[in-house]
Amino acid sequence: MNSKVKFFAIFIGIVALSFFLFRSCDPQARNLRPGSMYNQGGDGTAALQLWLSKIGYQTESFEYRDFDELDQTIDTLLVIKPSDTNNWRKEEIDAVLAWVEDTGGTLIVADDQQNGLLTRLDLTVTRIEALEMVSTSDTSHALVNPIVNGLQGYQTISYFERVRPNSQVIVGSEAQPTTLGISRGRGMIYASTNIWLFTNAGLFYESNAKIILNMVNRMPAGSVIAFDEVHHGRALPPKAAPVPAQPYSPLVAAMVYSAMVVGLWALLSGRRFGQIVPSRIDLMRRNSSEYVQSMANLFQRGRQAEHMQAHYKTYLKRRVAKPYGINPKLDDQSFLSEVQRYSDTIDRNHLAHLLNHLSQPNPSEATILALVNDIDRFINLWEQQGRA
Repeated sequence: MNSKVKFFAIFIGIVALSFFLFRSCDPQARNLRPGSMYNQGGDGTAALQLWLSKIGYQTESFEYRDFDELDQTIDTLLVIKPSDTNNWRKEEIDAVLAWVEDTGGTLIVADDQQNGLLTRLDLTVTRIEALEMVSTSDTSHALVNPIVNGLQGYQTISYFERVRPNSQVIVGSEAQPTTLGISRGRGMIYASTNIWLFTNAGLFYESNAKIILNMVNRMPAGSVIAFDEVHHGRALPPKAAPVPAQPYSPLVAAMVYSAMVVGLWALLSGRRFGQIVPSRIDLMRRNSSEYVQSMANLFQRGRQAEHMQAHYKTYLKRRVAKPYGINPKLDDQSFLSEVQRYSDTIDRNHLAHLLNHLSQPNPSEATILALVNDIDRFINLWEQQGRA
């Protein structure tokens, strides 16, 4: 079998494999979802993510994770247009609502179709039969941070019907509310039927941006805002037995054809397969204990202590700042002044002592360990006093 024939056979195999793989892929999986932060089209939210980052918030994508992993590291969760790809499961709804109630987080959900989360909140999405736009130019008295003087480009073809009057109308009328605020435990939930408000195209209007600011400004600048990408297709695989491939599917046909081409080439090329004789270098490899010891010495020489010290300083400032809405990125002196202004019971001298020692250069491992224990004692005492 000469080289030209082998090259031609391999080329045909690669082309056939690519064709069948392309045919077997779901066309919808290649498209970006409406409401996704990865979508730069008019119906995506890529501009919203960039804008929130520019004005001082930390943004991240919540993807390939379970919702029971939500904790105090996330302050706001944005759920935009989740119903087209995957509806809410009961355990997801329980985890998200528990996160809002226990941590005081902010949940913003926008959808023009009914989903399980809205049903749990006693909200029903209703479309107008004539498909006329539900629009308004009136502002709500709740839109004060910042003040919204008028609404432009705010329109939707659906509104909420409420089972119980347990929510406040943010935009719309009492009969046809389109954006609502719902107090839940220590946290807050904002629900809207206007998806376009959050999209790249909708963010062009200043009034829409101000409405979003009224929702996210409940948390101070520097807080973490996560975009739900789980309901845009970036979810963990279901915990179930794998479905066997169909005997005559395009993917199986491509794999069988490729195996036949590669096997025919290996058979006709005259090559033989056998056990590889280990070289002298392979026989002299180090064992696993030597590798672990070398890595430990490398980390110790790398002076990772400064990174740990910076981490615990950030943790301390964010833990103290969150109940009072203080910016944790302030310098130490300004931060202490703000804390003293909001709290009468917190030990300012102890806090200043901790921040000062957490700013010292070249800390030792023993020093960091002692500071961590001191931080725990400080936080426990502060929480026992009621954070007054």
